[in-house]
Amino acid sequence: DLAHLFNLGQYIESVAPKYRDFMDTTRTAVIDTGVLMHQIPGGMTTNLVAQLREANALDRIDEVYAEIPRIRKELGYLPLVTPTSQIVGVQAVQNVLVGRYKLIPRQVQDYVYGLYGKPPAPIDPEIQEIVLKYYQRGKTPITCRPADVIEPELDEAKEAVKDFTQDIGDVLIDALYPITGLGFLKRKYGLETPRC
Repeated sequence: DLAHLFNLGQYIESVAPKYRDFMDTTRTAVIDTGVLMHQIPGGMTTNLVAQLREANALDRIDEVYAEIPRIRKELGYLPLVTPTSQIVGVQAVQNVLVGRYKLIPRQVQDYVYGLYGKPPAPIDPEIQEIVLKYYQRGKTPITCRPADVIEPELDEAKEAVKDFTQDIGDVLIDALYPITGLGFLKRKYGLETPRC
């Protein structure tokens, strides 16, 4: 029973500091048994902690951990790999801090609409309706290839950087990261001073 393992792990972590002097730290490490419950990869945890710390709500991390499997199920069991892990993580933090699906990032709308491809499993119809209610592209997810509904952006990226570079690598940086990428390129070519 995973719940019993999780409770046992929490208990051991609570008493372990008393016995720190007797532990061989070269052979042992704290093992997060909660990962079996919350299914969070390590890199994703770093982002969750940063978001909660910024909101002065780090004490709510366990609520976020509990929310993540729920969101994954509702959104069709999307994999916890970049970028979809960040989509799930941001929505989990929003759900815990503001209320379930009261604040919906555009990336969640894009995913539910189908711009990240077909989900591994069906999306909960009630959640789909909530997420797409005010979505600019519409309330009905696409069934075609995402590329068929996305406007070409490469020419726009070439235009944005044409005054200081024609390098295709730089153009792709602008296309993939239009806000931060352009700032990076301007600093790279000495058109902006880095902020300290």
